[in-house]
Amino acid sequence: MKSSGQTQTYVSEVCPLCGVYYKKRKAKVLYGCMVCKRCSDDFGIKRGFAFIIDVLLLYAIAFLANTVVGLIMRLQGCSPAEVVFAVRIVGFCMIALFLLKDSFRGKSLGKVCTRVTVLDNKTNKPIGAGKSFLRNLILVIPIMVIVEFIFVIIGRRLGDRIANTRVVWDSYAQSPVFNLGAQSGNF
Repeated sequence: MKSSGQTQTYVSEVCPLCGVYYKKRKAKVLYGCMVCKRCSDDFGIKRGFAFIIDVLLLYAIAFLANTVVGLIMRLQGCSPAEVVFAVRIVGFCMIALFLLKDSFRGKSLGKVCTRVTVLDNKTNKPIGAGKSFLRNLILVIPIMVIVEFIFVIIGRRLGDRIANTRVVWDSYAQSPVFNLGAQSGNF
């Protein structure tokens, strides 16, 4: 039994992202660093919203492109088979656009909106077309979209592991959590 002079102590740490104290038992690991639950959850939500924005944008572009191509071809007297062929070509172009979506200085429109960037682990610079293609190729398999969402929740997604990339939160890019130079090789 405790005496009245004793106080109960809680072990706490400071989150390297937001600077708020948190209890160790509520901490989460993000890229090998302990962060508060709020920052970990916020980062996961940012990544999820970026993906949703990208997919919705892709669907909107595909819908508009297919509608315009279909209408123009039908007005020019093309057969339905020719229209279907053209629509399939537009579909393949949309897949290519999706695979390359992060190649614009490591950002897609969704990543711009949520202020996150994809960096190459080796160079610590935003990725280009090759890395974007490699990290997003796995998403062409429909079930892998669900698997990748799970990996984002528990850590790094498979596409990032394959391409040797990582997503950083722009506001905290210089934090030891996201800055490879400040870490001791967690990748």
